[in-house]
Amino acid sequence: MHIRSFQNHDRAPLSELFLNTRKLSWPWLDSSKWGLSDFEKYTENEMILVAEKDQEYLGFASIFLQENFLHHLFIAPNAQNQGIGTALLHAAEQLFTDTG
Repeated sequence: MHIRSFQNHDRAPLSELFLNTRKLSWPWLDSSKWGLSDFEKYTENEMILVAEKDQEYLGFASIFLQENFLHHLFIAPNAQNQGIGTALLHAAEQLFTDTG
């Protein structure tokens, strides 16, 4: 697994991961108004770290650096319980300059 900074070509696959994971994780919420554009809207002005392996997107973390705040941590359903969230958390912590 490799963790790296977001690049523009990540937008579409991470938008799908964000939408699909939200729907699976929160089935009791009305997701009828959720869309692919939500990823860009909810991560605007945030640092995004991407976890991938063999060109497969495993998850991402988005961080509002100005406040040392981890805003999102999403792991693809088929990649959960493999230490990816922990790895993203450790990578995010390296970016923090203080406690949030």
